[in-house]
Amino acid sequence: MYNIVLQHRINSKTLFVLHHVHGFADGVLLNNLKYNNVVKDAEWFGFVTHLYYDLTDNLSVGTRGEWFRDKDGFAIHRLSELQQLLILLMVYRLVMQAMSAV
Repeated sequence: MYNIVLQHRINSKTLFVLHHVHGFADGVLLNNLKYNNVVKDAEWFGFVTHLYYDLTDNLSVGTRGEWFRDKDGFAIHRLSELQQLLILLMVYRLVMQAMSAV
């Protein structure tokens, strides 16, 4: 597996990030929605872009776009609704802490 991350500062307040990931695993046991107890090779890859804008020295806002291909379902799995809710609550808490520091 490897990752490549490129960053480019567009100007003093704007940062662009491009991230590429690629992975390969030989002879893995797959148990998911597509395969049931199947041993095969798995490959996955994707691209992620981030664009950040600095509001202050301590606070930035950003956006993210992602494309990911995992046709065998080895590297990623679907999060449950509870896992999604917990992640959302953690992000909300971090944002509230950051805003109170400004």
